[in-house]
Amino acid sequence: MNLLIVKNQKYFEWAILSTVSILSTFILNVIHVPASFLLGPMIGSIIFSLKKTKTTIKINNYLFSLSQGFLGLLIAKSLKSSVLPEIYSHYIPFFLGVLVIIFTSTFIGFLLTKMKLLPGTTAIWGSSPGAAYAMTILGEAYGADVRLVAVMQYLRVICATIIASVIEFFINRKTSYQNKIVYHNTFYHLDYLVLFENILLTFFLVMVAKSLKSSSGSLLFPIIIGAILQNFNIVNIELPYWLLFTCYVIIGWSIGLKFDRDIIVKSLNFLPKILISTLTLIGVCGLFSVILVKFYKIDILTAYLAMSPGGSDSIAIIAESAPVDMPFVMAMQILRFIIVIITAPIISKYLSKKMSL
Repeated sequence: MNLLIVKNQKYFEWAILSTVSILSTFILNVIHVPASFLLGPMIGSIIFSLKKTKTTIKINNYLFSLSQGFLGLLIAKSLKSSVLPEIYSHYIPFFLGVLVIIFTSTFIGFLLTKMKLLPGTTAIWGSSPGAAYAMTILGEAYGADVRLVAVMQYLRVICATIIASVIEFFINRKTSYQNKIVYHNTFYHLDYLVLFENILLTFFLVMVAKSLKSSSGSLLFPIIIGAILQNFNIVNIELPYWLLFTCYVIIGWSIGLKFDRDIIVKSLNFLPKILISTLTLIGVCGLFSVILVKFYKIDILTAYLAMSPGGSDSIAIIAESAPVDMPFVMAMQILRFIIVIITAPIISKYLSKKMSL
């Protein structure tokens, strides 16, 4: 009997979450906000998480990883053989951009910890621009408040995503909306053999990432391997919009459901400090994107999306719907992603030990 009640509660909660997400997505679409199929479910799941009773539903980890994998293939499709020349021709702004984000985020975390504005080493791990999941797990191991680390990490993703969408909306209001509402390649004119190959490749690469226990591999492996296979004409990447929209929804829900009423209530006292630090990092990245525009003749939207400190998956979804230099955006994001994944844990561990002495 209890099992039946729990099962019915899950169905009821899924129905509420779906309804709120559909309404959020519809409203965002009506006002022509880009990436609404990501932002709608993200906002809807956060609203859903505010309910008094603890939710019994969550996104399956393998399903989330597969969604990241398909998004990785989408990114790989835009990474033609011109990406390496792109990095070479812009190597100075690329590496300066990476250094700006790492230095700024590290300094903010150090400052918040030194001034004891957040408990323990929470600020160091919460400010780190690495993969949110990895930083949350590592932070717990070094005595940080894991819930506040999660709030800092995912709040930055949400803020960066929303700000990037708003900027895209005002800069390319008509174009981005027209590009976004393209529903070609759904069921008709779809090469099902190519789709099967793409699904098989994604599944294999995600399983490899899981076996290697790589938290970033589900996104990174399909990007790298997919781009290589495509440029050697071994694989043709074609993903239908219904599949991509499904992935957007799953990623949006996964981010939003990380929050719950207890976490939000607990973080209210620290929320102003967290928001200020988050917006400071986003602001510094925004200023550097202005430098890219002025000195390297890059359009403002491409520069901002390339520098945005949000999750690579979220930025890829926004960039895909906008008239930007996708190779430049994703080359910058991927380069930063790789360097940060290598350096962020080392820097954060060092500062955590130093501040704990």
